[in-house]
This record gives sequence, C-alpha cells and structure tokens, in this order.
Amino acid sequence: MSTDAVVGPAARAQRGRAVAASATTSRHRIRRASRLGGSVVLNVVLYALAFACAFPFLWMLATALKPENNALTNQFFFGYHLTWSNFGQAWHFFPFGRYMVNSFIYSFGGVLVVLAASTTAGYAFARLDFPWRERLFSLYVATLLVPATVTVIPLFLLSRQLHIYNTYFGLIFPVSFSAFGTFFMRQFFRTLPEELRDSAKIDGASEWWIFVRVMLPLCRAGAAVLAVFTFIFYWGDFLWPLIVTQNQNLYTLNLGLSEFQSQYGGYWSYMMAGCVLTVLPAIILVISLQKYLVKGLAFSSFGGR
Repeated sequence: MSTDAVVGPAARAQRGRAVAASATTSRHRIRRASRLGGSVVLNVVLYALAFACAFPFLWMLATALKPENNALTNQFFFGYHLTWSNFGQAWHFFPFGRYMVNSFIYSFGGVLVVLAASTTAGYAFARLDFPWRERLFSLYVATLLVPATVTVIPLFLLSRQLHIYNTYFGLIFPVSFSAFGTFFMRQFFRTLPEELRDSAKIDGASEWWIFVRVMLPLCRAGAAVLAVFTFIFYWGDFLWPLIVTQNQNLYTLNLGLSEFQSQYGGYWSYMMAGCVLTVLPAIILVISLQKYLVKGLAFSSFGGR
C-alpha cells in the first residue's frame, strides 16, 4: 500500500477541520462586525434623539446669552458677545428672589406632604389587612382617570370655605394628595420581604415602629424617585398657583415670568435668562439624585409580589 493512500484520508480530515475552523472564525468576525455596526447605529440614533430633546433648552440658553439687539437672530452661541449680565438684569427686573422662595416653599412643601401621605397610605394598602382593602385601592387608583382640570373648581371652592385661599397653606395642601404616589409606594413596599415584618412582630415591635424603622428605610430609592417627580410637577405647575393666589407676594416663578412677559414681552434675552434660572434648580436636583432615580426605577418600582 502506498504512503499517499495512508496519509491522504488524515490530511483530508485535517484540511476539513481547518476549513471548518476558518468558517467558524469568519462567522464570529461577521457577528462581531454586525454587533459593532448595530451598536454604532444605535448610539448615533440615541445621541440624535438626546440632542433633539436638549435643543430647545440649548436655544433658550443661547438666547439668554445674546445681547438684547441680537435676541431674535438665528445665531447659536457664535457671532455675538456672550452677555452674562442678562441673568443679573433678569434677577432685578422683577422680584425674582421672592418668587423663587415662593416656588421652593410650594415645591418642598408639596414634596413633604406627598411623601408623608403616599408612604403611609402605600404601606397600609400593601401590608395591612383590613376589610375592602383591594376594592378601596382600586377606587383610589381610579381617581387617576379624572382630569386634573375637573377638580380645580371644587378645590378652589373648598379653599375659600376653609379660609385658606391666598395663603401658603391653601397653595400647598389641596393638591398634595396623589393617587399616583400611593400606587407607586404601594408597589415598592410589595417588593420587600414579608419576613422582615414578621420578625419585627415576633420581637414585639408595633406596626408604626415597623413602618418607620424597618420598611421605610428600605424604600429610600422609591421615595427619592417620588420626591423628584413631585418636585418637578410642583416646580412647573402654573394653573393652581394662578387660581389660588392674588397676592403678588405669593407668586411662584411661573406666575412671575408670566407677569414679566405681559409687561416686558419685548425683552427676550432677559426673559430667556429668567427661564434658565427657573429650570436650573430642577436640573440640579435630578442630577444630584440620579443614582436614586436609576435604582428606584430599576428595582421593580412598578412590580410587586
């Protein structure tokens, strides 16, 4: 028998394995290239969408930095001298500081009331056993279907009858009880192990002690998310402060900007500078609590057991 006859099949098998390995390597390279291409396309799309969302704010900032005679031009951060003094002019053009203090009182007061009401009600609906619990919760959540504008007139009449109209108390409390906040915190409490509550009960803890010392600290992320959402809502609210306040000493920033526009509507650089100063606290809050926002939204905030 010749040597070629003996070596031939082994050589052909080795060549076959080499060809298969080369084909596998080629497929892996194609897959990596396709994944890389898909990732590049996805990043480009996400950056484009992010820029589209941020463009109005960038244009607002660009207009705030323009000299007043260039306020309505199409120049975008170039072709003009950046005028940082517009912010100082906007601050002194109307009682900006007073309006900002009122906005902080309105927003932080609303956040405190919403957190207190939503955490206690959410814990009760999630963990306490009482008659008609699920039906009451369904009825409570059903109020989310009612448009907010429908409740404005009843709340206004109620504030007049309670003699809290045109006060900080009337500005904060009538709109501070949120069915969404209760639903949000209930779903978050339901993600916590029931064994923690049972262990505390065995040790003789009361229900209030369990809520304050055991359950509530574990829901810091959810409370932070709710606080940020509530703060942004109150900070940007315009309708209720417009209805419930007549005294300019109680005006929030949004009402102040509206008054500024009605009286000095031609000063667009000052107007945009005031808008930048208005949105800045909300942006700082979101950035500072970003860790809790991501954790709260990712940690089964809308789930349940």
